[in-house]
Amino acid sequence: MRAKVVLVLVATVSLAGGLMQPVHAAKPSRTCSSPFSGPFTFQYLTDNYPVPAGVDLASIDHNGDGLLCVKTVDSKTPAALNIADNTALKK
Repeated sequence: MRAKVVLVLVATVSLAGGLMQPVHAAKPSRTCSSPFSGPFTFQYLTDNYPVPAGVDLASIDHNGDGLLCVKTVDSKTPAALNIADNTALKK
């Protein structure tokens, strides 16, 4: 009887030890997936893309790294942009 109890305890500890591994989150992507271009700094975006006045780029940059991805929505209307945080887009 005592051997069974010891065996159950050893099995339980072994199983629990195997399940208690550290949790590792996937590293966020720092690049832009297709069809987005970038990542670009705020300055590069305002210098090279027709970012509409009043658009707060910092409010789009959720992780605060100063980098964003951009996609032109309509080739006939270059000002139609889709701007996203670079960590929101997974490659």
